[in-house]
Amino acid sequence: ELEGLLEVWESLSRVWNEIEALGEKRFVTVTPDKIRGGLRALEEKLANMENHIRSYDAFDFLRKRLELQQKNYVHFVTISSPVLRKKHQHQILKILRIKKIWQDVTVGDLWEAELQRHKEDLLKIAETAQGES
Repeated sequence: ELEGLLEVWESLSRVWNEIEALGEKRFVTVTPDKIRGGLRALEEKLANMENHIRSYDAFDFLRKRLELQQKNYVHFVTISSPVLRKKHQHQILKILRIKKIWQDVTVGDLWEAELQRHKEDLLKIAETAQGES
């Protein structure tokens, strides 16, 4: 049983480390499509794992986390719009309660900010920015 746990730990930690690496990237340096592509590649890695690894709760936790992060794609597209000016970016950071400048915000910061919960506010800001451009 301990050998099984060790194998699960080693397999899942590789995927977890890749998620962490993606989360550490500054948001302004990656496109939403790259983020989504990276997450899909990680989902494929999980899907290709052996059945006995998939039977552990840790596997389900990691799979659900990836699914949740993929749901942020539409919000990443919204807040990466080129029509957003500094004032709009500042409004977004204020709503999300992120205390950084826009250039220093990481993908992980945005994941932790629960974008889905703020989707209406984010859309309003994007619409306002679109109207001003």
